[in-house]
Amino acid sequence: MRNNRFAFGCLVAALLAVSNLMVPRVLLAATPSSGTLSASGTVTYTGTTTTENPANFDPSTCQTAGYCDVFTLTVNVSNSFRTLHPNFRVNIQFAWTGNTNEFDMYDYFNGAVIDTSANSFVTGQLTRLEHPANGVYTIYASMSGGVPSTTYTGTVTLQATPPPIQTIASTYTLDPDGKFGPQMFEFTSDQQLIATSSSGSAGQDVEPGIVIDPFGNIYVSAIEGVPAGSDLWRSTDYGNTFTYLGKPDQSAGGGDEDLAVGIPFAANQILGDSTGRLYYSSLNLADIDLQTSTNEGNSFVLGDSPAKVVDRMWLAGAGTSRDYLITLQLGAALNGTDSLIVTESDDGGITYPNGAVINQSLLAGTPETGFHSNIVAYPGYLGGPSPNSSVYTTFTSADGVDLYVASCAAPCNLPALPSGAPPSKLNFTSTLAFTAPPGAAVGNVFTPIAVDNDGNLYVAFSMQQLDTNGNQTGQNVYVIWSTNGGKTWSKALQVNNPADAATATAMLPWLTAGDQGNVGVFWYGTNVVGNPNSQSIFANAKWKMFYAYVNITTTKPSVQYVVASGTTTGTADQMAGVVHYGSICTQGLNCNTSVPAGNRELAEYSELTHDPLGMIHMAFSEDNVTAGTAFTWYNKQVAGPGLIPNVGTGAGYFSLGSGTGNLGFLVGTKTTSGIREGTLSYLDTSAHILLTDTTGFSTVKVGTNTVQVSGTGVLQDGSSVIFSAIGTAGGAGTGAFSISWPGYSASGTLVQGLIIK
Repeated sequence: MRNNRFAFGCLVAALLAVSNLMVPRVLLAATPSSGTLSASGTVTYTGTTTTENPANFDPSTCQTAGYCDVFTLTVNVSNSFRTLHPNFRVNIQFAWTGNTNEFDMYDYFNGAVIDTSANSFVTGQLTRLEHPANGVYTIYASMSGGVPSTTYTGTVTLQATPPPIQTIASTYTLDPDGKFGPQMFEFTSDQQLIATSSSGSAGQDVEPGIVIDPFGNIYVSAIEGVPAGSDLWRSTDYGNTFTYLGKPDQSAGGGDEDLAVGIPFAANQILGDSTGRLYYSSLNLADIDLQTSTNEGNSFVLGDSPAKVVDRMWLAGAGTSRDYLITLQLGAALNGTDSLIVTESDDGGITYPNGAVINQSLLAGTPETGFHSNIVAYPGYLGGPSPNSSVYTTFTSADGVDLYVASCAAPCNLPALPSGAPPSKLNFTSTLAFTAPPGAAVGNVFTPIAVDNDGNLYVAFSMQQLDTNGNQTGQNVYVIWSTNGGKTWSKALQVNNPADAATATAMLPWLTAGDQGNVGVFWYGTNVVGNPNSQSIFANAKWKMFYAYVNITTTKPSVQYVVASGTTTGTADQMAGVVHYGSICTQGLNCNTSVPAGNRELAEYSELTHDPLGMIHMAFSEDNVTAGTAFTWYNKQVAGPGLIPNVGTGAGYFSLGSGTGNLGFLVGTKTTSGIREGTLSYLDTSAHILLTDTTGFSTVKVGTNTVQVSGTGVLQDGSSVIFSAIGTAGGAGTGAFSISWPGYSASGTLVQGLIIK
């Protein structure tokens, strides 16, 4: 009997197996499973998965394995619509809750993948199909991480007319005799900044940052890479020589770095008066090493921010002891968010207990971020002892098409970070400032922002130049600006001359701004055209550093430019300004997977700034001298149009007792309530006095060769005085300056600088 029962049981099992084989497994599909997009309307659907993708996405097995579902999209756009809207775009978006979950998007057409979006630590994905052909598209949602059965929402929209790029016509003038000639610009010979050992312990020094304090001290930092740390140099003689200060991060960082300065003579019972704080940050894997110095970088005090597991941190000083720090927070702290977060220190960079998010995946209505760039405060470190600043920064959409500017209105006093809850999102407003045309992107590291002395904003970016077939024929650098605090933005001004083949491909821009409407921009440029990430196309490219002085105050903006790199000795290429050979890859670690691999020796950015006289100082990565290894080089502008050019202005240094006097003033042509607009800053290094006047002069008198102003200024301790100042026209040795207020007076002849009547 037991044998019969066993045989019967086997028969039943066999029948059940056959039965199971005859029942097809249900394939996961979205709800609804399909939809049609024509000349109008939006298609929405929802979906989920039953498992998590254990390996690489495979469209042939993902549905039966349970880690993907499918939406079938039919595009049926009429010929008349295509004729009327030749650049129409189809946007496909996923959205879900909880950034520990992740759905990746794969768009297929005719059996081949045509677009993907697989960003991590986000709650959405986005692809954009540029004027797609009619037909059936398959949209896969693959769960690459998180909790199975999480629901996502899909939204497909047809954008009839993506915003075309709006450009501004400009005049372009190339320096006729180069950087060393007497016409237009003059720059010093490039000099390499030497670390210990001479090549840097890691054999490189890249991504340099540069700042200049009110005394004219110049600070340059650069990264060697984790775990080698970052290097710091200082010049106290206006950039003629530099002293190596070592590694403020004690070799603990070196991933990224940034510098900022604070107002001098900060009254601090522990640290005492100083030449102003020097803020320093360095990326240590996914953490930040923060330091503050009050003695010109000779020693540092350790700081700390609660924003952990980060990338790309930037600093902005304001007032005597405030520092803003922006980071991309990668989801392991602050309630598991993935966000751009700004934290605020009011004790000189020691602690950062306050903060707010700019965009956050857990908060509705904020766009996901691709690249983010530096942060600026206005008024900055010379705005007075009590910060009353607006704060600005930029970021791009995840696909690099949209450029946003985020702003926190003055006074940007951020709230205390809550415990166990997401930070506030009420302080920052994000404005769409620019959208790239079809096939192009602005997420080509980086999109730096600057603010001029009148509070106007400027953003630089590089973007592909495409022919009618969508092939890349170059890359251009553009600047846009806002005169109302970032609410609205201008059309784009191309900075590299479109008629100059020597800079047909321009990238890695940085900018600085001086007086109203005066902007300095530099970039890497070459005559080779195409996609600069491609080593095969750019194998023989020779790159130079171009600098442009942009004046937008006229009806038609003007661009004066020069090859600013170059040495007085060396090879022919070095003297001609060549700083790099081959491609410049901006795809991060993906550069290593290219065949042939893209060249990433320069890393991803260099910086320039201007001194109190309005002259340009630049620090940039160069690997011409030692091929395949990049180091930091420096040069400065010594003559030519500066960023403080207006008539009735002055800036300079003069001997003053045991120290120096530092002055900068601007007399505008406009009046407000009968008061001539203008600004003045004055620094007495020996007496520890800093006077600023940003509210407008009470009187302005212009003589034969003098400019006399008076007004109410604010001292470093916050008190007000009524001052009178006279500038005598002339440069070093002939120009003079005097200033007085009750209880104080000083005067002297310029040793450097210029006063213009």
